[in-house]
Amino acid sequence: MSSHRSMSRKLCVDDDSGNAERMELDTLDREIICLKSRIRSIEDKIERMQNDIANFRGQLRNLAAVNDCFRKELEDLKRCNTALKWKKCDLEKEMNQLCNTAEGLRQRLSLFANQ
Repeated sequence: MSSHRSMSRKLCVDDDSGNAERMELDTLDREIICLKSRIRSIEDKIERMQNDIANFRGQLRNLAAVNDCFRKELEDLKRCNTALKWKKCDLEKEMNQLCNTAEGLRQRLSLFANQ
């Protein structure tokens, strides 16, 4: 901005036609217009960034909800896994009992057949 002002002052000094003040005001008006345009551009960028931040926050809330669902599903799966392990243990005990019963029956059958 200082270079623009020095340029406007230089125009003021170099101009011998008596329009120096008008030229300096024109130069300042152009600088003001340029600065206003830059300010609008910056404000637009800020607004876009604020919208992006709001969108990211919404996405983060959605991801947190999905994460919570996955966490609950994982807890359910762990409970099911534990229940299946207990069921497996019970079935193994029952199978061992059936094997023992079958072995006992074979022995009796063998004794009966030998008599």
